[in-house]
Amino acid sequence: MQVTRILTIFTLICLMLSCSADPGRGKSIDDIRNGNKNNGGREGGEDAFPAAMISAAEVTDLMVEKAKEYREASVLEGHRNGIYVYSGATFDAYVSKPEKLAARVAMLGFKDVYLSPGSSRINNADAGLRRFIASCSKYGIDVYAVALSSLQNLVSASTTISEVERIAKYNETVSSGERFAGIAADLEPHTCHDANKPSGVQYTWNSASNYGKGKDNDQLLRLTLDRLHTAGDVLHSAGLRLAEAIFYNYQIYYDQGQLEYGSTAQFLNDCDFLITMAYLTSKESILSKSEPGLKAAGKNGSVSICVKTRMNSDSGSSIQNLGWKNLLEVARYVNEKASAYPSYRGFDMFTFDGLETMWEWENDKN
Repeated sequence: MQVTRILTIFTLICLMLSCSADPGRGKSIDDIRNGNKNNGGREGGEDAFPAAMISAAEVTDLMVEKAKEYREASVLEGHRNGIYVYSGATFDAYVSKPEKLAARVAMLGFKDVYLSPGSSRINNADAGLRRFIASCSKYGIDVYAVALSSLQNLVSASTTISEVERIAKYNETVSSGERFAGIAADLEPHTCHDANKPSGVQYTWNSASNYGKGKDNDQLLRLTLDRLHTAGDVLHSAGLRLAEAIFYNYQIYYDQGQLEYGSTAQFLNDCDFLITMAYLTSKESILSKSEPGLKAAGKNGSVSICVKTRMNSDSGSSIQNLGWKNLLEVARYVNEKASAYPSYRGFDMFTFDGLETMWEWENDKN
């Protein structure tokens, strides 16, 4: 009788273990949320991410699974994904916990951060800024300072030199693991309209009337390329890299013979890589508008495609409202199609706060 009882108990234990082993693996986020609450929904999260990273990121079990989904959809071997992180929306909120922010960025598979922490933090070599870059470095993430975003750069090259030297000076005052890898320039001549054109710039961007070789749009692109040449000289001499955010229409109108300046190849004469601002809402349009630049680049791993999840005054160009599943589908589609071009660098995101909002949702749409 005793032996029988022992065998019965042993059989029950084995049955329980077999039922609980690997529950829900391969299921959707909805399955995890609805059917896997008993095991916390981890489903291999510890295998996909180091325990120390999960702890530092302070994420929920569902966020672990969503991070795995995002990485599977958006990260390609041999490519680099980048993400914009801004001071007001994100960095300020994490100023006392920069290690948490770095861990969250790493969990989502990003290898480049385009950081705008605020001028005072750079000028003062802020401790929180140094801690964030150091934490990113431990995850193999390069951090670029977002700079050259003011149209004032088009007035004088001295403004450009001053901005670049400010980053170089910061790097000189901190340890090697706390340094910027370079600058992610955000000089956008297509925003130089009458309403915000700085004094000293004689040209006005007008998409309806100012295309044509030698006309205003062309001249603004000429000035932009000149400033990037200046920035590149200073940065490259210091061993730093230069990226630039570009509007997809530059290459399109260049191909049409409407511009003498502004081709992807011209930007790459001085920039190490480019970030195509494909702020559109359908996967097909995101790809089709980005393809001319990919085709024309002539340099491997030099052009990323950046989509927008941030909600602001131009929220119509954000894919956030379309939901998490749509975001994954966009990432898969863009990676599949764009990776056919040797110039493709990776799938970028504008911005972290928009993506983080979606990551924290418990439903497909908030």
